[in-house]
Amino acid sequence: KRDCAVNKEFVMKIAVIPSNNGLGHIKRCSIIANELSKKNKVHFYSPQSKTKKFKFNKKIKLINFNTKINFNSKYFKNNKAWINKFLKNNYYDIYFSDNLPELAYLKKNFFLYANFFWHHLFKKKNPNKSKEIDNLIVNKKVTVFSDKLFVSKEILKKFNPVLIDIVGSKLKKKKIKKKGILFSFGTSNYIEKKNILKFLIKERKNLKKNFSKVYVDKMFYDKMKDLSLADYKNNMFHNIDCAIVKPGLGIVTDCIKRNIKIITYVKNQNEEFKNNSLVLNKVFKSHRSKSLAHAIKHAIKNKNTNERNKKIKFNGEKKIAKLILGNYN
Repeated sequence: KRDCAVNKEFVMKIAVIPSNNGLGHIKRCSIIANELSKKNKVHFYSPQSKTKKFKFNKKIKLINFNTKINFNSKYFKNNKAWINKFLKNNYYDIYFSDNLPELAYLKKNFFLYANFFWHHLFKKKNPNKSKEIDNLIVNKKVTVFSDKLFVSKEILKKFNPVLIDIVGSKLKKKKIKKKGILFSFGTSNYIEKKNILKFLIKERKNLKKNFSKVYVDKMFYDKMKDLSLADYKNNMFHNIDCAIVKPGLGIVTDCIKRNIKIITYVKNQNEEFKNNSLVLNKVFKSHRSKSLAHAIKHAIKNKNTNERNKKIKFNGEKKIAKLILGNYN
């Protein structure tokens, strides 16, 4: 039974389940969950080791849960297994997920955020299963929310998404005299990481000479303790002026919010990152590099130029919450 508030309005029970592949989905969902929890009960399902990195409304119940996304031949089978486990003893008025469309198999009142879909990566290997999930989204009439700048053409064409502004607020960046640089290639396994590590080891003296701080992910920092560990907290972002990135939406929006120069590197990457790189180049004039050597050369050459982003709108989470709660009522 639903809980009833003092003002006779129903307090809804909402489950938020982000993909735990990387941190971008979880961070975006934390912002959306905070908005949804203002007048409702929200349970947030994600690994504790990752949720502790973000700020949550105290009313939100954090549940240690791993969706175990595996990008291999067992992708579809494994997803069905964890969904059955999750839904076995859980009832919610509303289910919201960032990029896990398979949740539509067993529940109504399901809402989804996505600019691309994982299952499209397996379209050639398993076209029937990929098509099945596409049809599931359409037939269950799942409301799909997408970023108006970064949504893929395929989602625009097939799923008629609700287009929203960037999730989160624009942030003021402190003015700094000394300028640092960030190298960010995501927390997931990346085929290029060995080559990147070798190159950074080779170039670190040059980087330290030209930048006050050189931030790298833990997978690289463990081999180069003389550099700085990227923790993605406000202080790190205040100390950088440029970021060379694999352009996942999480790090991209973190930089856009602070007017940090973005240089994209998408060697051996999937269509999501290539699409984001093209959008950044077109809308923000961000530099696209085919090699790390070229990216670093461009960063050094332009380290004294200031980024001036166009007037971009933020706080897309408010529209998501308004439409979800309004639709249910």
